[in-house]
Amino acid sequence: MVGQALASRLKSLIDRQPLKPALQMVAVFDTLADAARAAQHSANPAVDLLLWQASSLQPGARQELRVAQDAWRAPAAAVVYRFSSAAGRAELIGAGAAVLYEPVDDDSLGQWLASLPRAETPSDTTVTAPKLTIPSTKSLTQQTISPPRFGDAALTQFAGLSSAMACECPSHLAELLLQVSCFETYSGECANRSAADAQLHAYLQQVAGTARMLFEKALEQVAIAEGLPLPLVPIASLPQGTLV
Repeated sequence: MVGQALASRLKSLIDRQPLKPALQMVAVFDTLADAARAAQHSANPAVDLLLWQASSLQPGARQELRVAQDAWRAPAAAVVYRFSSAAGRAELIGAGAAVLYEPVDDDSLGQWLASLPRAETPSDTTVTAPKLTIPSTKSLTQQTISPPRFGDAALTQFAGLSSAMACECPSHLAELLLQVSCFETYSGECANRSAADAQLHAYLQQVAGTARMLFEKALEQVAIAEGLPLPLVPIASLPQGTLV
């Protein structure tokens, strides 16, 4: 399993209602590179499935996935993504990986995972985007975009805190913040991979970063109002010398 947030969802799902056929997470990693390196030190690196949660899926990801898959001797690979280009999805599908847009509800996720050993490779549709006029970024670029305050795994955990409450705003805010953060990452990677679209994607990244900061502040205010603990702040985003 590559992706802490999805691993947390999957563990909770397995604990509540075991999937058929039963699934067991052998190991969880932050990145595909971490997974590949860890396999070199494993006494028996062999699994049935490599499952990767990709926040941003771009062309070229197939090779990195293949390295991790081969390292763990996994006969099958599956990818759950939040944002993706059509070319990125097509590349993985062509390589035999099962690909799914990450569902919001755990039941849909569980049904898909349980069907993987029997399912055919999902089909996908490529949509050609129209040409767009890029708005001015003058007002946006005047604002400094800070690093994300909350990690994906912490936000996923926070979203589950309000499940028993009448008001589900904390959960909805956490879900929105996850989406915006992933889109910010996705736009940044697009800008690096396509020189022709760099200006557009730089603009989108700036918009997403601005929106993320607003949603982070909103989540903080809602957490205070509802008496909920804030998600843990990623150590990497803390100022140097901060004690944790």
